[in-house]
Amino acid sequence: MGNAQNEAGKTDSIAVNGLVGDGKNFTPGPWEVRGQFIGPRLSLDGGIQLKVARVAGLDAEADANARLIAEAPALLAHLEWAAKFLQPLIGGSAQYDAIRATIASARGDTNARAALGEPQ
Repeated sequence: MGNAQNEAGKTDSIAVNGLVGDGKNFTPGPWEVRGQFIGPRLSLDGGIQLKVARVAGLDAEADANARLIAEAPALLAHLEWAAKFLQPLIGGSAQYDAIRATIASARGDTNARAALGEPQ
């Protein structure tokens, strides 16, 4: 994770104290895979490791699914960061609208994807 300067010259942070995400809508990342479980790398409650998700199966597909889920906070943070810089370049395009709808959907707006005519 890193920082980038926005058009006003201020620094935008996509990781705060090693945590990805604001923690308001989901457990802050980074997350890691521990067997069939996905959870934060850092303890959020004084030592007990919280579980975010459990992936069924013990095959390569389950491992791939677990890795993808574990990267979700970072993927969302990077997409939000990229959207800020893409807006002046492609804002209003179908692709930019899809990026914003994906972010909104990940943040809990259940109507975001439907507004674009995409299945939910």
